[in-house]
Amino acid sequence: MKKHLAVITICTLALANAVPAMPVYAASKKPAAAYSAKQRREGQKKIKDAASRIKSAFKKQDLNALADLCSFPLTISYASGELTELKSKSELMALGSGPVFTEGMKSAIASTDVSKLKEVGNAGVQMGGDAGLSLFKFGGKWKINNIYSDYNSQAGSDSGALKIGNLEEAATTVQKCFSYRDIETLSRICSYPVNVIYEDGTSAEYSDAASFISKCGGRLFTDRLCNSVTATDASGLQAVGNAGAQLGGDSGLSMYQFGGAWKVNNIYQ
Repeated sequence: MKKHLAVITICTLALANAVPAMPVYAASKKPAAAYSAKQRREGQKKIKDAASRIKSAFKKQDLNALADLCSFPLTISYASGELTELKSKSELMALGSGPVFTEGMKSAIASTDVSKLKEVGNAGVQMGGDAGLSLFKFGGKWKINNIYSDYNSQAGSDSGALKIGNLEEAATTVQKCFSYRDIETLSRICSYPVNVIYEDGTSAEYSDAASFISKCGGRLFTDRLCNSVTATDASGLQAVGNAGAQLGGDSGLSMYQFGGAWKVNNIYQ
């Protein structure tokens, strides 16, 4: 009898050793569904955080903060159908806030419910409707890479706009405008909105050629500014990286290339 019990015990131990125990890693491994749900929650939080920062930048009309939330090159499409590709933050800052913080854009972004934003396949995340922007994930961070603005980039008489691709030729044209104090021709070689800093320290942004001519023309051409711009050697001008080209010194202006054409976008008396 004792021998019989001993045999049963030995067999039982043998079977126990023959059936592998559940590995430790298998016992502790979470179900795939639970892990995916956690990933989705974390992903949604990142989208919500990025969208909330964008809404804040639009509310404050803070172009610098918005630029930090962009991935470059950044594409901006306008109501006119024109497309602009900005290669860096400095180019976006040079473009100015006018095309970005329009009433339509501000309304579209403000009305976006960030809690409902979701990534849709490869389409990224959209904020707004006809006017708005799209975000894509770059290096694990959600960034703006497309802005579709209701701003009319061809406001005013675009058919009369001067589009000069050669820097020296464009600079010489600008110098003639300051030499003859010709606000009408100067308005045709500006990129809008154009920013003007006056000698008294005040500044103004003009959204189109008409407002630039009517509101700025009477006070723009100071002797100091005109002398500084016309004294620049146009033949020696060179574009410096993303800084564009400068005519003058402490008093002068800056030019950037938009769509292949050199345009004035900042004037400082």
